Amino acid sequence: MKVVWIIAGVLLLLVGTAWGEESDAMPWAVEQVSTQEMYLRWAKHSPEEIIAHAQKAVRYIQENGPSIFGEFNDPNSDQWWPGRPFFSPVMVMRCDELRLATHPIPKFYPTMIQPGFIKKFTDTRGEHTFFYLCAKLASQSKGAWTKQLHFWPGTQEPVWMAVLGLNIPGTPYQVHAFYITPQPDLEKLNQRLYQKK
Repeated sequence: MKVVWIIAGVLLLLVGTAWGEESDAMPWAVEQVSTQEMYLRWAKHSPEEIIAHAQKAVRYIQENGPSIFGEFNDPNSDQWWPGRPFFSPVMVMRCDELRLATHPIPKFYPTMIQPGFIKKFTDTRGEHTFFYLCAKLASQSKGAWTKQLHFWPGTQEPVWMAVLGLNIPGTPYQVHAFYITPQPDLEKLNQRLYQKK
């Protein structure tokens, strides 16, 4: 049962009805809003902002290497998690080892960097979101989107979100970022991604 709770909290999706007693996992106060309000706040942002945010991280990691991964573990980073929780963090993963390489919530970091963890994670529908994303990235060098229904800091119910993954050329790593929207249209999101490139 303990493993189920740990998996439910992976990849920032930490706050919901089931996580009411785990709010101390967040290193800062989280404003609780309705699902509708969460969607409205995220509607102020565009997919292009998320794409640019992730691409900036790719360039930064290419220039500096894994030695700067600690910056992506900082829950208070205005560079890599601005406007939290109403904008996306950027996180680094390693698909060939099915694990995260960074995570901004210290309480969950040790578990999520273990090899094989991505394959264990499921969203609230039971879908292996990040395992699917890694599979897409293996064949789509420009990047890919997938979608999931899961909790997010500040919500009491699962919310729909699109998850963007980008390969970091010349490295075994990838970055991912989130775009919360009530109806993720992966075809249109991919079109925007390829145009942005």
